[in-house]
Amino acid sequence: MAVLELNNITKTYSGKDKPAVADLSFTLENEEIVTLLGPSGCGKTTILRMIAGFIRPDRGEIYISGEKVAGRGIMKSPEKRNIGMMFQDYALFPHLTVRQNIIFGLEKKLSREEQQERVEKLLKMVGLEGYQNQYPHQLSGGQQQRVALSRALSRNPAVVLMDEPFSSLDERMRGVMRREIREILQKSKTPAIIVSHDREDAFSLSDRLAVMQSGRIEQTGTPREIFSRPKNRFVAEFASRSNLVELSALQNTDDGQIRGHCLLGEVCLSPSCCGFNTSQECRSALLAIRPDAFEIDPEGEIKAEIIDYIYYGSFVEARLKVETSCEDITINAHLDRVPGQPGERIQLSFREESCWILTG
Repeated sequence: MAVLELNNITKTYSGKDKPAVADLSFTLENEEIVTLLGPSGCGKTTILRMIAGFIRPDRGEIYISGEKVAGRGIMKSPEKRNIGMMFQDYALFPHLTVRQNIIFGLEKKLSREEQQERVEKLLKMVGLEGYQNQYPHQLSGGQQQRVALSRALSRNPAVVLMDEPFSSLDERMRGVMRREIREILQKSKTPAIIVSHDREDAFSLSDRLAVMQSGRIEQTGTPREIFSRPKNRFVAEFASRSNLVELSALQNTDDGQIRGHCLLGEVCLSPSCCGFNTSQECRSALLAIRPDAFEIDPEGEIKAEIIDYIYYGSFVEARLKVETSCEDITINAHLDRVPGQPGERIQLSFREESCWILTG
C-alpha cells in the first residue's frame, strides 16, 4: 500500500484563471524519496502545502497511510496527518536549544526520560551528538538543517515533506548535505517528498522524480530515466538540458535500425533510443542530444563556430553555431578541454547512444 496517494487533485487560487495544480494524481511508496522538480510557479509547493494540510484542495482526495485526510467533506488539520515538515528556512526557534527545538516536535504525552532518549537517538543519527545544548545561531547552515530534519523525524512520521532544503547552502555544503540527508532518510526508513527547482539536488537525492510544468506532472521516473529518456520537449530541455533538432525522413532499416536526417547529418539509431513506435506513420520527430554527447573530433562531420564558452574546471560548456544549417542554430556541448576562442571553427562528433528520439 502506498504511504501517500493523491487522486485528481486540483487547486485554483482566488483571482487566478488557471489552476495552480490541475487534476494531478501521484503516489509515494514506503521508504521512497521522491522529488517534485520544476520551475518556479509550476505548482510543486502548492502540492506540498496541500499534503501538509495548510491548503484545502478544490477537488480530489489525499490519503496518508490509507487514511483520507483531504477530500469531499474532510480536511484534517496538519497536526493530525502524521507528517514531518522541514521548511525552506528551517524555522528553528532561536531562543531554544537544539534539544528544545527537537522536543517541540515530540508528543507531549512522552515522559521527560522518553523525550531525552528520543533526542539522543535522533542527534546520534544525524551526527550531532554533544550539540543538544547549543542554540541555532551557534550552528553552521548544515548543522541547522540536520536539527530541522531531526525535529521533522521526531514523531516517526508516515512521510517527511521538505521544501527546497538546500536553497540557503553554498555549493560545497549542498553536495555534503545531499548525501547526508539521503543517508538519514534511508537509515530512518522514512519516505519523503522533496520540492526543488534544482536539477542536481533532485537527481542526486531521489529514488524517483516527478517533473512538473503548469500544475501538471509531465513525467515520472528514476533520475536515469528522466535524464536519458525524456518524454517530451519540456522534460528534455528542463531536466537534461538537451539540444533539440528536427529529425526528418524517418525510416526503419532492414537491420532494425532507425535512420533519419537532421542539421547535424544522417543519424542511425537503435530502436531502444526512440520514445515511440516507429512502425506507425511518422515522418518527422525531434532528436534530443545531451550536451555531454559531443566530442571535439578533427575528423568529425559537424562543423561549428564557437560563439562563447564557460570554463567549469572539469568540463567546458560551449555554445556553438552549426555551419551546415541555413538557420541560426546553436548547440550546447560539454567538452573535456577549452575548444578555442570565440569565432574559431571546430569539428565535432557525438555519441549516438546519448541521443533520444521524441515525437515532434
